[in-house]
Amino acid sequence: MSGGEDDGAPSADDAWKLSAAAAMGPFCAFLYAHQRGLTVKLFEAVYRAAGIPGLIGVPTVTLAMEKCVYDTVNCYQGKEKNAVPRGLKGPVTFPSGGHMLPSFSLLDTNVDGVYYRAQTEAPLQHGRPPLA
Repeated sequence: MSGGEDDGAPSADDAWKLSAAAAMGPFCAFLYAHQRGLTVKLFEAVYRAAGIPGLIGVPTVTLAMEKCVYDTVNCYQGKEKNAVPRGLKGPVTFPSGGHMLPSFSLLDTNVDGVYYRAQTEAPLQHGRPPLA
């Protein structure tokens, strides 16, 4: 039985659907805009307004938009973005260092989210781990 069928409540088994929709929505909008020639018009407008520095800034803006969607979906699902498992020793490296980045979430962490209970039952500390 997949998650959420027995009592109607969402479960971690169904949580991937929201993440997939949140990722595919902007991507499909981009593909549609690109097919219509809007991306070329966008780059031309950025170049006219800001020149080469504007073109260099486009990836920064698009990555910030992607991080905003990612952080918002994670907070909606109940994942605490600044939580670090206790006992983490030594320097934090990719991909474990996400808690050290600022959160671009548009929502607070949803304490009713499907991941919140599982995460809070594990021992957590907030902020950066001590470097040993």
